[in-house]
Amino acid sequence: METTNRPGWLLDYHQHYEWGRTESVGLTLEDGLVVLSGAVHDPTANVSEGTNEYNWAWVKVDPFKLVEGLALVQEGRQWSFEQATIGADFIDVGQDDSHSPGAARATLSTRRRDLLLLDAYEVAFSAEWQARTGTIMPAGELDRAFIGTLRRQPERLAALEKVGFQRTVLALLNEANATAVKLDQLGDDGGLWLVRPAGGEAAAMLLSIDPHADGSVGIEVVDRINGIRDRSLVSKAAIVTRSTFRSDVHRAYGALTRRMELVDYDRLAGMLADAGWVCRTPGYLVCPTRQRPDHRVFISYSWEQCEFAVWLYNQLHGWQYDCFLDRVDLSPGDVILSAVKQALDGVDAVILCCSEAALSSRWVQAEIDYCLERERRTGRRLLIPALLPGTEMRDVQRALGEDRLVADFRGWRPAVREHGPLEQLREAVERLWAPGRPEG
Repeated sequence: METTNRPGWLLDYHQHYEWGRTESVGLTLEDGLVVLSGAVHDPTANVSEGTNEYNWAWVKVDPFKLVEGLALVQEGRQWSFEQATIGADFIDVGQDDSHSPGAARATLSTRRRDLLLLDAYEVAFSAEWQARTGTIMPAGELDRAFIGTLRRQPERLAALEKVGFQRTVLALLNEANATAVKLDQLGDDGGLWLVRPAGGEAAAMLLSIDPHADGSVGIEVVDRINGIRDRSLVSKAAIVTRSTFRSDVHRAYGALTRRMELVDYDRLAGMLADAGWVCRTPGYLVCPTRQRPDHRVFISYSWEQCEFAVWLYNQLHGWQYDCFLDRVDLSPGDVILSAVKQALDGVDAVILCCSEAALSSRWVQAEIDYCLERERRTGRRLLIPALLPGTEMRDVQRALGEDRLVADFRGWRPAVREHGPLEQLREAVERLWAPGRPEG
């Protein structure tokens, strides 16, 4: 027997018997479908009595149907579709009658069958990516089958955590590849996992893993992440839950990002009609959401703070913000004042790098005056002060007024770049943006 892992193949099985019979069974992907193929050559077949030496068969099946079939097999039943039959320890493909040498059979170990089920999940959910965006209702029965797989065979959990857990969760979330998924344990007992893209803030799923004294493991998808929207665009994401968590879990989760929060399911129910939510299955809230545009941010600074401004520019770009920094975005020959005013008209926020030099600079003062005038004209706040070393709060209040969200970077040093104030800055930008994009 030989089994190989070829790209695009869920199963590639070959068996050669000593009397000359060969059998091959394959599961491949073709146009969003799973193709089960079987081939048999039996030179000992009695051709004189009408039995063929060869038998070929191809069966195309929707990946969701294959997952449902494999889930039935795990419950101890057989599943058949056209010329394919799957049992607890085998897959048969092909005709099995008096004129054929029999169906091709692949022998499956429990591990191989479970991996096949998990692979089928990956195919199913990557083919139906809209089920994870809210356009199509998530197939809850598939989630339950996946959960049941791990619940019935708890020994698989450890192996999955090492080699396949991320890939499996990835399949359910329809990310691009397993390396993009990050799993974070929340709380002291490690029984709650947060699943999210490794390079971003948005969480996608909470998994609750509960080892029992009898050796079994309870595992369930606790929550789905949904965008809580303002009238037009996604402005905040939340975990919608019927569950209760210990205070340390709340603290651990809340520390991850200021743009996520635990929200009680029933509290959110009142928002359904107003925000366009659809609720069909207990435990699910699905909302067709649009991707919001990137924040547009202008960085105002004096040249003495150039190093900090460039560092901040890179940090904001890492958050997928669309930033304007004169040394990056102005081209030779640009009329500086005109280009700066045009940039200021099109941004959501202006981060003012506050230092003694900046507050005394006529160029920076011109940008401040233009922003204050726009604030008066639109009735919306635009300026966010970022306090730099040597700056006093009273100087900023004197220049901009007292009622301002402020990010305090006075502890920032080129060699010791504290990131705590970045969250203050991010929160300030989010608050300015939340009611809707500014006019301009």
